[in-house]
Amino acid sequence: MRMDLEVVDALRAAGVPDDKARAVVASLHREIDQRYALHAAQLATRGDLADGIGGVKLAIAQLETKAMTGIAEMRVELIKWFLGSMIAMTGIILASVRVMIR
Repeated sequence: MRMDLEVVDALRAAGVPDDKARAVVASLHREIDQRYALHAAQLATRGDLADGIGGVKLAIAQLETKAMTGIAEMRVELIKWFLGSMIAMTGIILASVRVMIR
């Protein structure tokens, strides 16, 4: 609004009648609004960015949960295989010792 008054005052000082000065300012507003309307669909607001960031954070949290679940499952599998291998090696060693003792 202040800028509008400054433009009107500047036009008046240049000798433009008050009604014409106000018409120029109104015309400038219409032009600016029209140009903004053309690009409004492409502009992102803070709310749009916040929604996008929220979505990215949620996706990261879901991926993190999936990764941690996968790691935990892999850890269980590795422990099973390790224990199974240890039992099998112990059996082989005991069998070998029995064969050598006889």
